[in-house]
Amino acid sequence: DTIVWLDHRAIAEADECTASGHAVLNYIGGVMSPEMATPKLMWLKRNLPRTWNEAGYLFDLTDFLTWQATGSLARSQCTLTAKWTYLAHEETGWRRDFFELVGLGDLFEHGSLPEKASPVGADIGRLTAQAAAELGLSEKCRVGAGVIDAYAGALGVLGGFADDEQDIGRHLALIAGTSSCVMAMSPDPQPFAGVWGPYYGAALPRLWLSEGGQSATGALLDH
Repeated sequence: DTIVWLDHRAIAEADECTASGHAVLNYIGGVMSPEMATPKLMWLKRNLPRTWNEAGYLFDLTDFLTWQATGSLARSQCTLTAKWTYLAHEETGWRRDFFELVGLGDLFEHGSLPEKASPVGADIGRLTAQAAAELGLSEKCRVGAGVIDAYAGALGVLGGFADDEQDIGRHLALIAGTSSCVMAMSPDPQPFAGVWGPYYGAALPRLWLSEGGQSATGALLDH
């Protein structure tokens, strides 16, 4: 089963996360969005308990694709930091007390989540025989930890400034599609109320990323 990022059924659950006042909120702009994983999983557990009880794996799309390609249960630092409240700048990235607080104390059991996230681009493993055959590639191909689509766009736009960590913060990336995302990177965390982040290493190593934008941009044109 798949829940798309723009699904807003979990607004009430997102509000509960915000009302908790937990420290993880300091790294998502102080407000939990229904587009993030935690409220979606709260909604799933409450409304589809059988599905939740039978779940053995829970993935963001990026990590699902690397799992299909390699069989590895590794998760990207990008996805876990930006959507799952993983704090990559801390020695212990997960704040398990937060999940206990919002009724997801069994998340790690049902999600098969690792203790540590894999840095963006880190070697996840070789293609499986099945994946190699389906893709028409060699099993010698190696797969790296991926990034969320908009973050890949930011990497393309801002990557050219990566050799100057002090200057990169003078530039913004605008990634437009169904939604529009405005992203900036800096060598130091730059928290803003209502702006997602700062996320450590979500696109480039050692750099913090902050994200703002609109949920419906291209989607409004389609409408």
